[in-house]
Amino acid sequence: KKSHYVWHKKEFDEINVKTTDRLMGLFEPKDMKFEVFRNISRDPSIVEMTEKAIQILRKNPKGYFLFVEGGRIDHG
Repeated sequence: KKSHYVWHKKEFDEINVKTTDRLMGLFEPKDMKFEVFRNISRDPSIVEMTEKAIQILRKNPKGYFLFVEGGRIDHG
């Protein structure tokens, strides 16, 4: 199994989903920023992260479960 850890959008974008089995991305030291304040050159959007997760997880012949939450919903 091939695993990756990324912390910058450039690295995230370079991940080959065909050869990656596990991916962890930590882009902020604390909470993710609201979309309006996101640094688009450094942090992938929640949509981009979800799409990449689905691309990796859908390779599992037994299926998958993916839980996506917009982190700071309680801080709005």
